[in-house]
Amino acid sequence: MNVTFGQATTPEQLAACMKLRYSVYTEEMNLYQSNEAQAAQALTDADDAWARIFYAAVDGEIVATSRGNLSCDGVYPQNWKDIWAFDRFDPHCASGSYCVSSRTTIAKAHRGGPLMGQLFAYKVAECIKAGMRIVFLDCVPHLVGYYQRLGARVYTESIEDADVGILVPMCIVFEDQPHLARVRSAFLPISQQLLPESTSTPAWVHEVFQTGPYAEAALQQRAEKGLFELLTDNRLPLFAGFTPEEVLKLTDSATLIDNEAGQLMIRAETVYRSVFVVLQGAVDVRAGGRHVAQLHAGEVLGEMAYLLGGMRNATVHAGPEGASILNLQEPVLRKVFEAEPALSARFHTNLARILALRCVSMGQQLAAPALARAA
Repeated sequence: MNVTFGQATTPEQLAACMKLRYSVYTEEMNLYQSNEAQAAQALTDADDAWARIFYAAVDGEIVATSRGNLSCDGVYPQNWKDIWAFDRFDPHCASGSYCVSSRTTIAKAHRGGPLMGQLFAYKVAECIKAGMRIVFLDCVPHLVGYYQRLGARVYTESIEDADVGILVPMCIVFEDQPHLARVRSAFLPISQQLLPESTSTPAWVHEVFQTGPYAEAALQQRAEKGLFELLTDNRLPLFAGFTPEEVLKLTDSATLIDNEAGQLMIRAETVYRSVFVVLQGAVDVRAGGRHVAQLHAGEVLGEMAYLLGGMRNATVHAGPEGASILNLQEPVLRKVFEAEPALSARFHTNLARILALRCVSMGQQLAAPALARAA
């Protein structure tokens, strides 16, 4: 197998990247639907015109791609400035030293292997050579843990995307080698080679990230506190019968997401398969254009897509007072369950009980109008 990496420059290479995006995002994940994309069988947008499109090819066929918009190549639109809060970084960083990474795509046959990591490494090296020192990205909640292991940090509020739902803005500071070393980032050797002088954390990093490298730890402590408050009050049926140590084992890599009132969290007919636990507030669930449920602290959502491996069957918004949601990532859960089948059995028994109770409740709701008419 001959693997090559590069920047798409020819019409053929660019077309192959856009067709790969379409096959994954539009056909497989049911996102970014448009008549133009369907007609062309390719997914592109205005930001491609000034982007650098990177790719990985296996035996000459492009099977992975990722886009980088470098600040030295163009001007970021205002909504990007709002999403990533560039003004926090501008006083400390050289002009033209940012990269916004997006449209990362890999063919199904190559997922789970080293190829995507290798493409990221190639892209990072090329960006550093071009003068980039920070890469900004946003991702769906279940990928936050993956990017944290690469060195990315959450530092601002989540956003609502009309196509996807919740997106979490993050960034990686290539000059912060101590942080890259702390999380064992695959990018550390690249930084050490191309930025040999960056052996200490820049002073401004602590200001921008407030709690520095321990911001994620503070969020985790908050999530754990919320979990244990619900456990103490017997309001967490997902973890009924679990010890505190077992709960921590399953939620160790979970992410806490705060949602403002009415914020879109999950869009129906998308394929993300995290399980969510409401820690505070409430969420409104809609299916087929009608309101079907309001879930409160301690309740679970996303379990159907997790169990069946299909698309989300409902759209979920944060309730009128907002909601704090714990995101349990499917790959992390699967890994724990493979090592400890007893935990898997208990977890899935609890999920089955939750689903059974919901079915009973829905049946009663459907039967109530008929009974009222009969009376």
